[in-house]
Amino acid sequence: MRNDKMTISMDVVICTMSDDELKVVVRKRDKAPFAGRFELPGVFLKADESLKEGSRRCVRELTGLKSVYMEQMHTFGEVKRDSRERTISITYVAMIPESLLVDDYGELAIDGAEFVSMTEMAGSKKMAFDHGKIIAKTLDFFAAKAAVSDIAFNLVDEEFTLPDLQRAYELLLGKPLFKANFRNKMKNYIVETDYMTVGAAHRPSRLYMKIG
Repeated sequence: MRNDKMTISMDVVICTMSDDELKVVVRKRDKAPFAGRFELPGVFLKADESLKEGSRRCVRELTGLKSVYMEQMHTFGEVKRDSRERTISITYVAMIPESLLVDDYGELAIDGAEFVSMTEMAGSKKMAFDHGKIIAKTLDFFAAKAAVSDIAFNLVDEEFTLPDLQRAYELLLGKPLFKANFRNKMKNYIVETDYMTVGAAHRPSRLYMKIG
């Protein structure tokens, strides 16, 4: 395919847990195609960088964060997914605790970006290109991954409450979990700290940390 022009885009689903649901960071396009619609953050891959380097550059340039959980999720390569030119999207997911993305007032600390609900945007025409499809694919990826791994820990702070960790798992799996069963399953992965939550609307809760 030496005579065909082709572009590789590194698109990243930057997600967090906020307001009791999964949220994704999006920007609103100000030009055609799809002007006025939301899009996922992305960059074009440079000739001298790896896929991982390109995806991390995307997150770093947008959030300023250099060390976050990231994983390659899927490749989207439909011929007409971008009307301007043939574009292959290699999509990564980045999972970040909300506290690292918001300011002291709880607002998203990224100029020109906002949080939107992942479930609402999954498959939605409010997203530019096929980015609604990408979000829907990400939810399927999360459900499969959370069932066999500890990725939910990436949505909570280093010190967390058990209700927060359980909610993170429930959102990723897409189903409720029984409190007693969940806590029994987690007992070998977490350790109590000497601290409790303060200033919360409910009574103080014990804070835990992940082992290892």
